Amino acid sequence: GAERILLKFDVSGQVPAGAVINNAYIELYETSATPSGDASMGNIARHLNSDWQSAAVTWNSHEPNWGGVDEQGSIAAADGWRQMPVTGLVQEWLNGTQPNYGAILIGDETVQERERIFYALNAANDLYPRIVVDYGVSTDTTPPYATVDQLSTYVDDDFNVTWSGSDSGGSGIAYYDVQYQIPGDGWQDWQLHTTATSANFAGGQNGVTYQFRARAVDNAGNVQEYGDVQAQTTVDSQAPSVTVNSLPQYSFSPAFTISWSGTDNGGSGIAYYDVQYKIVGGSWQDWLKKTSATSAQFTGAHDGLTYRFRARGVDYVGNAQSLGDHQAETTVELNGPVSDVLPFAEDLIHTDSF
Repeated sequence: GAERILLKFDVSGQVPAGAVINNAYIELYETSATPSGDASMGNIARHLNSDWQSAAVTWNSHEPNWGGVDEQGSIAAADGWRQMPVTGLVQEWLNGTQPNYGAILIGDETVQERERIFYALNAANDLYPRIVVDYGVSTDTTPPYATVDQLSTYVDDDFNVTWSGSDSGGSGIAYYDVQYQIPGDGWQDWQLHTTATSANFAGGQNGVTYQFRARAVDNAGNVQEYGDVQAQTTVDSQAPSVTVNSLPQYSFSPAFTISWSGTDNGGSGIAYYDVQYKIVGGSWQDWLKKTSATSAQFTGAHDGLTYRFRARGVDYVGNAQSLGDHQAETTVELNGPVSDVLPFAEDLIHTDSF
């Protein structure tokens, strides 16, 4: 069966408040491994989100709630000390931004005969588990500052958000927290305890405005207060709707005017139009590409042919309308109708006089 190791260390009782953690790692002494000569076993360390007591922890009676993965590595099948880096986690414990309920170490839990055995706290030797912390005392009492960078007025439903920060106190930024809200709905956590300075916001709803704000926490534990909205944008994920205006059934010139119009349904606005034409029986041909005009003169039409037209719009976000069937057509008639006047036959002429 699976085996897991729970550990807890009194960090705040040994490290002064406000200290900057330069390096920290958990040490365990491996005393045996199964099978002999086994390949290295992958393992992860997760922080715990609820308290526990060593006498009460069993598979059936109690299992603390754990958080995300803090570190991961591998354990060889050989006796000796094994180290698991936990620098960031120890800093959070010390700062109080993450409650110190300890950590859980989880190995390879595939059903097989593999295990690593370590000395426990009550080992009658000096090989018990320990945490080694290298720290410095900081005089930084100034909170850092972070802000979300400005966003375009309109974006697609999947867009990138960036933020940046500085720490004039000198200890350096440990991590950022980023929140978002739809106006009137209240702030929601989005990116927490992240060292990244950008992330993709996916699944935005068309026509909805999203607002963002960020804060920073430095290595001395100073926390920036959340402020007002720092950046906002509105999602435009719908393409414009454009059509070619109707044409007369017949055109009596090789040159005639084509016009088109459309709307972007309250979005970012139409950036340009693409207009195509074809002769009935032929294929579509590009006529005007990326034009901001809404009318143009079509020239060079041939007598007796029917010309069809279609248009599409592309908005400032890049949403492009699909090109569908023709939207207007006209048949060119250059010669017009022909009629003949025939002479009267003489024998049909009759004169009456009164």
